[in-house]
Amino acid sequence: MSEHRPDQHTVLGAIALANRAPSVHNTQPWRWLLGNDSIHLVADQTRRLPVTDPDGRDLLLSCGAALHHLRVALGALGWRAIVHRLLNPGDPDHLAAVELVSKIPSTEDIKLVGAISRRRTDRRRFTSWPVPDGHLDLMVRRAAKAGALLFPVTDRFTRRRLTRAIGQGGTPSAGRPVLCGGVGHLERPQPCHAGRCARCQHSGGTADPRGHHYARVPGWHSPRSGDRPR
Repeated sequence: MSEHRPDQHTVLGAIALANRAPSVHNTQPWRWLLGNDSIHLVADQTRRLPVTDPDGRDLLLSCGAALHHLRVALGALGWRAIVHRLLNPGDPDHLAAVELVSKIPSTEDIKLVGAISRRRTDRRRFTSWPVPDGHLDLMVRRAAKAGALLFPVTDRFTRRRLTRAIGQGGTPSAGRPVLCGGVGHLERPQPCHAGRCARCQHSGGTADPRGHHYARVPGWHSPRSGDRPR
């Protein structure tokens, strides 16, 4: 690892934590591409659920959760993530490019990354206990810090209508299977050689408008039971 670039072990460790992000029906519909100085997040449309997610909104939210976890993991490992979103108009599935700047991890960074491994999906019904106002305010501030808007729904009538709409939207049509399980794909960086770098059309690589470039390495996936690099 250098002052300007993390080593591969650090990057893969951060991606492993990012892959623990929650996703719609645990489809984990994303892929990671590694560049010389950047990490790229790509939506995997083959994992989209056409019945419950016809417009791909849940897929996009799932990828956003993975991007958030990547930023948190990198922060705890001593790297600040500079995110460039939707930077390639010709490839709408190329959701983000992440550049890295060294930093000193804060106490909050360490606490946040620890929460990733403790997070679990809880499908039990929510209780009627009110959420403390301080918790709601904190979530609104953190959402704003991430560039998102969070609107707490606190009145009973609106909450009931919202719950009903979510329930209707999550019910698949009869006879249509729902895809479940799996993890995101990971593609390793490939060294640039004369005539074979990612900028070369013959290499199958890709360059984006900001000059980031990366090469696709077929057959490499993130760890999964029975999977091996081929």
